[in-house]
Amino acid sequence: MQKTENKTNNSVRSKLVAAIAMLLVATIMVVSSTYAWFTLSTKPEVSGISTAVGANGALEMLLLTNDEEYSGYFYNNHKDAEGVEGTVNRNRYWGNLVDLSDPSYGSQLITLYPSLLNAPGGVINKDAPVKFPTYGPDGRVNDVIPGGMFGIYNGDSFKKSEDYGFRGLGAASGLTERQIAFKSQLSEIFGNQSAAKSEAYNSLSQNGAVVANVAIKKVQGASECGKTEIDAVKSMVASLRTALAKVEDAYINALYAYAYSDNGVVADDVEAAALKGEITDIINGVDNPQLGDKVAAVLAKKVDIKEKLTGYATFTAAVTALGTAQAGLDAITGETCSVDQIVTALSPLVNIDKVKINGYTVEQAKDDKSALITEISKNGNNVVVDMTTGGGVYTDIADLCGEYSVEFKVDVAPIASLGEPFLVNAFMNANSTFNTPHFDVIRGALVRPESAGSDNPISEFYGYVIDLAFRTNAQNAKLLLQTEAADRIYNDNKEDAATYGKGSTMTFKTDDPNFSSQITSLMSHLRVVFYNTNDFTIYGEARLDTTNTTKDENGNVTAKLYMLEEDDTLDKDGDVEITALGTNQPKHVSVLVYLDGTTIENKDVAATALESMYGSLNLQFTTDAVLVPMDYADLHDAKPSTQG
Repeated sequence: MQKTENKTNNSVRSKLVAAIAMLLVATIMVVSSTYAWFTLSTKPEVSGISTAVGANGALEMLLLTNDEEYSGYFYNNHKDAEGVEGTVNRNRYWGNLVDLSDPSYGSQLITLYPSLLNAPGGVINKDAPVKFPTYGPDGRVNDVIPGGMFGIYNGDSFKKSEDYGFRGLGAASGLTERQIAFKSQLSEIFGNQSAAKSEAYNSLSQNGAVVANVAIKKVQGASECGKTEIDAVKSMVASLRTALAKVEDAYINALYAYAYSDNGVVADDVEAAALKGEITDIINGVDNPQLGDKVAAVLAKKVDIKEKLTGYATFTAAVTALGTAQAGLDAITGETCSVDQIVTALSPLVNIDKVKINGYTVEQAKDDKSALITEISKNGNNVVVDMTTGGGVYTDIADLCGEYSVEFKVDVAPIASLGEPFLVNAFMNANSTFNTPHFDVIRGALVRPESAGSDNPISEFYGYVIDLAFRTNAQNAKLLLQTEAADRIYNDNKEDAATYGKGSTMTFKTDDPNFSSQITSLMSHLRVVFYNTNDFTIYGEARLDTTNTTKDENGNVTAKLYMLEEDDTLDKDGDVEITALGTNQPKHVSVLVYLDGTTIENKDVAATALESMYGSLNLQFTTDAVLVPMDYADLHDAKPSTQG
């Protein structure tokens, strides 16, 4: 561990109390974890200097934690950590280093086993983030189930917690079959909820420009629509049918979850199994089921559960609206139709008369076209189309599964008659008047059976999470992964400076020479996922370049970590953003590290590997904004006074 505690640096730091600024920031994740069956050591990079004054910008980070009352996040907005004792406390201050080597984080207790990321539609399932195997009495895998919970180390073990910071991810010991089944259904609700929202989002993204054009044509008083509009509505109906099928599946999952829950539906495990079997028999007995028929059949015989299905009326209304839209399409027999005909087919999906374009309803825009043009121009030539509850199937899905927004281009031609032709970006928002999506309400109301089991510590780890917050005072900055080693403050600093980072790398070492050939193979299965701490949306993934490893004289094997491009190739240019950063606005980014069970094989592990293979993972970040630090020579050239 490197420290900078000499007199020179103390003198320099006394001058640097005005602001914190840096070009690069580093997260040290040298957690003492075991990958598969391997123990990793704790190797902190540096601690000490955490402040410097910048000329025109700053990128800072801290380890995200929540306040004691869970009412918000803890940001220590002091200008620096001067006088703060201990690594754990300093990690909570804005600075350029988060050091997770302190044993109070509990990383030395984590042993990682292979798992599958549970992220339908690019959103990690917060109720069951991973899928992992269960085993039969003969030791063989008999199922792969969704589950997992986040836990914070309490000095003894990792217990389930809502806290943020450094979190273990795994399964608790001692869960009953009923608890496992309940957890699985809770996960499936979220999975189908996310899939339905994703299907609606993709549909609106692909066809939103057509919706905007139809609205504009109606504003213009145009008379005819063509094949493009007709085909778009057909595509929308098909996509929304798929989305509502996922909604129906989520309601079926909810029925099963209530059967397993402690919500007073059943008295014990025997009754739970019986109710689950009864629901299954009803569903399987529905002949040629149409959309919604399976759930309706269950509710017809089990009406005592109906009141627990929040938002079910919204779902049935959406199914009816979809049928109305299909009937409107069936009435169009040619490749062209009137605007009124396409509006008839489209309105059950997106009620054109209820949408607002830059704050104007269609009728208001028709009455005052110039005012709409003015609003679009004032908004940077952006067209904003807002839909809300009661505005069609797309907003029904927002009510059920959560709000969403899409962005697309609108052609020049439909705008032309409103004024001078110009190309615009369009944003379409599916808004809801409900504070909480219906399925979130359902999941929140479910009571885990035999709740004492949820207090058990995590016994098997399938990953760990580091919750971070970033901020910058630069404008329009993107957060990037810094792969190559670089100084955390200066562009041209020497490699032996105290502020010089390691870049984003993974280093493994083994004391067993017979196992050294398997190091690279194991490293290739490591996955680093960046996601939104608040809504679990995945920003991107990083992987190690195991085709270009280096090995030093001590047997350490190092590979560089790169973000993935859209085609799953490594981003060697370093331009794939993790997320956009607002000016002076904290942005939450969580980092999930796990072993991909879809790729790992027995040959990648060995019985002799236990405690014979260890390593460290280092993450470093940067931004595409040009940040120029002020030149403090004493700090710039400072060298660490001790090594550790």
